Amino acid sequence: MKAKVEQSNPTRPPMMGEGDVDATVLWEWFNKAENFFRHKSITAENKVVTVAYGMSGVHAIRWLSANSLNLESMTWDDYKTYMHTLFLASDWEHSTRMDMLRIQQGSRTFVDFSLEMMGRNNLLAGTDSFLNDELLRDMLEANMDRELARECNREALSSLSSFRDWLDEVKHVDECHRQRLEEISCEVNRLNSRLPFRRRLLIPRRVLALLRSCPSRSFWTQREPSSAITADATNAGNSGPDM
Repeated sequence: MKAKVEQSNPTRPPMMGEGDVDATVLWEWFNKAENFFRHKSITAENKVVTVAYGMSGVHAIRWLSANSLNLESMTWDDYKTYMHTLFLASDWEHSTRMDMLRIQQGSRTFVDFSLEMMGRNNLLAGTDSFLNDELLRDMLEANMDRELARECNREALSSLSSFRDWLDEVKHVDECHRQRLEEISCEVNRLNSRLPFRRRLLIPRRVLALLRSCPSRSFWTQREPSSAITADATNAGNSGPDM
């Protein structure tokens, strides 16, 4: 079972319960601790000793027992390095980077895709593998849905220099693209309701997957596309049902 990090409010130090500690748990621990430092104006020399005893688990307790005399002189960055060494495998940085390289947008929204990518990148903060905004943008562009990439090229989003502005614009383009697909699908279903079965229009399965991941799912919550025949994009020209 994974360890759980809890914090009653930002003015209280976080607590980590017993359980398995991975890079995500450590990131949450560090993030909540740093938020606590900001709210309470904790000085640099007091950061480690203020939060270190909030960690449970055999490994943490043994480490604290062995280093209790050094906590007051230990820097926060050194403490973070020690925690990575204590809890994570020696190749955790490489594994996290490889996992990040494999992330694809697929049929989900750009928002969900980018949040996962940025969240994974946050785990690498302070390491040589951490991607700055420019490299992270390149990674998102390389792994986004190909139709969305074409839409972004048509909108000339590459001219935007600000990473945050670029993220906002891509999100907008993605939402508009999905809205158009939803409108087309609604029209196809309207036409199909008036046609004999074998003359009905085909909606590629890939389009249906995109539609089902739209933030606005009013059409799909109203009815399943039972009147629309689904097909692979390569069979979109067939007039018969997908077998």
